[in-house]
Amino acid sequence: MLTEQLEPRTLLAITIPLPDPATITINKLAIQSNDKIILAGSIGGTGNQDFFLTRLNQDGSLDTTFGTNGYVRTDFGSDDAANDVAVDSQDRIIAVGSGGPKHDFAVARYTPNGQLDPTFAHSGQRLIPFGGDDVAWTLAIYANDKIFVAGSRDGNNLSPAYAVPLARTPTAAARLTRENPV
Repeated sequence: MLTEQLEPRTLLAITIPLPDPATITINKLAIQSNDKIILAGSIGGTGNQDFFLTRLNQDGSLDTTFGTNGYVRTDFGSDDAANDVAVDSQDRIIAVGSGGPKHDFAVARYTPNGQLDPTFAHSGQRLIPFGGDDVAWTLAIYANDKIFVAGSRDGNNLSPAYAVPLARTPTAAARLTRENPV
């Protein structure tokens, strides 16, 4: 159980030993059942960004048992970024965002210790195309660990939104509009 609380506006500096200098952006966090903190975002520069996850211990220190030396980098084939992260009932980590050469919804599932989960999609990661510059902004996990992903087409919140239960094909996605809310 997390017992300490940070004061508002407290900065937490984390040192992550990377093989090369890189820009890291953190977009979301989630808490595992053991109170370890998962941070998700992107790593790299323009043209070579990847999903980035790292895990912190309860005291805020880097958990070097997670992934490789405390972090995970997942490449979908282009500029990739994780916009949201969640933990299911088995402590598996699910990250969603945008990725791939055609900028599709990108979804990855990891084991509790940060390895891509080979029982999910193709080797732990999946792209879901809608035919535009697609961005998965958020996800929800049902009680039975089913994943629901929502986002937008053409990369902004002003375009039509899409909600996808991952058990179905992309064509089964619901197009959310004012006339067709879910």
